[in-house]
Parts: sequence; structure tokens; C-alpha cells
Amino acid sequence: MLDRFVGGLLHPLIHAGHGAEFNVDGMLAEGLALAAVTNSNTKELYPPDFFEFDTLGATPTSAMSAGSSMVSRLANLALGGSNTPSTPAAAATDSSKFTSALSILNAISSDPSLAAGQVCDRDSDTKFSETLRKKGAYIREKYTSKFTVGAGKEGVNKALEEAIWTAVIIYGLGGYRPGKDFRSDFFTLHCVTSVFFLPFLITQLEHNHVAQSALVRAHFSITPAFYISRGRPALPIKAFFEPSLPEEIHQLISKYLLSVSPNESALGQKLKVTEGSHPITPIGNPFPAVILSSLHHPEEHLIKVNRALADFDERYGTRPKGYWNVEGWEDMDGTLFRRVALRTMKALGWVREGDAPGKFERDGLGWDELWD
Repeated sequence: MLDRFVGGLLHPLIHAGHGAEFNVDGMLAEGLALAAVTNSNTKELYPPDFFEFDTLGATPTSAMSAGSSMVSRLANLALGGSNTPSTPAAAATDSSKFTSALSILNAISSDPSLAAGQVCDRDSDTKFSETLRKKGAYIREKYTSKFTVGAGKEGVNKALEEAIWTAVIIYGLGGYRPGKDFRSDFFTLHCVTSVFFLPFLITQLEHNHVAQSALVRAHFSITPAFYISRGRPALPIKAFFEPSLPEEIHQLISKYLLSVSPNESALGQKLKVTEGSHPITPIGNPFPAVILSSLHHPEEHLIKVNRALADFDERYGTRPKGYWNVEGWEDMDGTLFRRVALRTMKALGWVREGDAPGKFERDGLGWDELWD
């Protein structure tokens, strides 16, 4: 059942997560109903041994109270009705068993057998299904199975953060090429909008570490599969983070803000420039303007992805460079979420402020010819 929960472009998880976020049982039921009627087409990523995992320090879970209907339903969905305690082997806490999500992503992005055209055809309408059919077991065995959730709340939160960054990186950096306009991939975007709901679902599963771990690992497992099915676009880390954030905010947002002349006592990072006779002062956090404009956009997915990015920015936006101690990712910091949001806005258009609406990309951004 877990593979159905993350099937259908992750919509069962999204709907159930929405129900968990606002404690709306009807929306949760809708998500579970979607899971029940969604094809089981991701089972290559979730073989039986997916559920025989070592939770690295997990303690046996306590029985759920009869009144926790939402919790019990989610647990049943995640583990086929089981609330089985972790095995004694799960008491191990050897840090060598942990593999960073970014290390896994590095390996995937350099695997020649997963390059554009090797797994699925550029013109195919079933890229994701072809990817799983041809390489699903390989992706699972060689890469995603190495992602592990640690013990207790701290272990879950760490794994959750890695899953969130992975989804945003694949969508954000995957849509960026130096010297080209940013392009927003419709499929990897859903990895971002869905991972947003994991914290709410995990909270509902607070008494079941095994189910929490399975849910985080399930999402992490499917995200690289979408990335590969889109042609495994390059992830130009250094170029993506090259402009200073104040400069980028000025370039991408200043013309959409009201011209103001703040008093010198006003708080916030200020970048004063002059256009005509009107001083413009973009402030460090672009999300108020981004969210306001997104609410008026005809494409409903825009506000969904920007709401998620705003939340991630609140959680992780102060992470400094070097926070992820992984080779190749030294230039990445918590400005990731603001940069991705601003570039998404540029691609889809600030329609409230007068831009024509843009569109999402559905062809797969890993094929070089699609950027010409």
C-alpha cells in the first residue's frame, strides 16, 4: 500500500498530508481513497525487504490509543496494518551506516547508465514508468536503499531535512543552466510540494518510529527516480549560488515592489538603487512579495510550491555554507529556497504585477537539445 500512497505523482500523500496539516479527516480520507485506487507502479522501489530495515537505534513502539484514529489510519497505510516494534538489531547506532542524501545524489548524477537517453526516451509520454521498469530495482539496490533514518526524533528530523533539501535541489538546480532562463519542471515540482507535508504526517505518527522512517525513506526513494526520468539534468551548484542574494533579489524582484523611501531606522537588509527619481529598497526576505503575487496566478501549482519553499526557508534558511559536509556541495547554503522561489517566479511570471503567465516544462530538462 505504501507504493500506492506515493504513486499518482504523489497526490495521495499530498491530499492526506493536507488533512494532517489542518486536522481535516475528510481530506485525509480523500488521500487514502486516492491511494486505494492508484496503480501500484512503483513497487520496484519498495520490495519486501524495504520493510525489513534497521532503524539504527529505534526502540519498540508503544501501542496506539483507540482514539488516535488519524494516527492509526496513517500507520496502517504505511505498514500494511502492522505496528510491529523494531528488531533488537535496530539498537545499533554505528554512524558508518549513515549515507548522506547528497552523497547518494552525487553518485546518481555521475552514473553513466542513468544519463539522459539511457533509461527512457526523450519523446516518451511514460518516462517515469519506463525508468522504474528498466532501472527501478537498480536505483533501489545501489542508491536509495543506502539512505537510512536514525534513532528517535532527532534521527527522523535529520532524515526529513535531507529529504527536503534533496527534493528542492533536484527541482531547483535541475531547472537551472548558466546563461539560460530558469525552467520549472512540472514533475520534480511535485517532489517539493509533497515533501512539504511529511512533517505533518510524521507528527501524526509520533508514536510509531517505524512508520515515520518508512514514510521518509519512501519519499526519498521516489525523488531520485523522478530526477532520472527527467533526463537527470545537471546540477550546477557553484553557478547557481554565485550571485549574492541581495543582488539576485534586486535583479529578480525590485521592479515588482512599490517604490518606497524607508526611514534610516527601518530594519532589514537594504539595497538602495535609483530608477528615475524613485528609490527602491528590496528587503532581505522576498517571500511576502512572492506569496502575494502567487495568490493571483492562474497556475495553482505556483502558490503550492512557493508555500513549501517559504516553509523550508523558515526552517533551514540560515544554514551556512559548509553545513552539508559533502564534497561538491561546499557552496550551498540556506539561500537555496529563496533563490529557487525567485527563479520559479521569473519562469511562471509575476502576473499580478503585469507579467504574462509562463508555463511548466514537461519534456525533461536533462536533454541538452531542449535547452537550445
